[in-house]
Amino acid sequence: MSRQLRAPRFDPRAGFHAEGKDRGPSVPQGLLKAARSSGQLNLAGRNLGEVPQCVWRINVDIPEEANQNLSFSSTERWWDQTDLTKLIISSNKLQSLSDDLRLLPALTVLDWNLAVWPSVKPQCCALGLVS
Repeated sequence: MSRQLRAPRFDPRAGFHAEGKDRGPSVPQGLLKAARSSGQLNLAGRNLGEVPQCVWRINVDIPEEANQNLSFSSTERWWDQTDLTKLIISSNKLQSLSDDLRLLPALTVLDWNLAVWPSVKPQCCALGLVS
């Protein structure tokens, strides 16, 4: 009996998988929804190596619940969101902050690890977060 050499297997659905599964931990939608209404987001102690992109774009992107609730008479209208003013990201594995920090112009309080301070200080000074 002879065995035929087989080509390495490939995934025929490779192009149809949802992107972003390998991006690491994400922020639960409930937290983002609460942050849009209160202007505060607490991500302390979540083992984050970097702040997820959805946090930087919280006031830029249209939330997922916008597709579910299109009523003008609803008490929770996604377009009446509050700008993020307080972001707590302490007790994580952050080494630096993204330049996307500029997408949060109303941010007045940023709480992070002091170990990151040397790399973060120029960004915070430029945005007026440091007095």
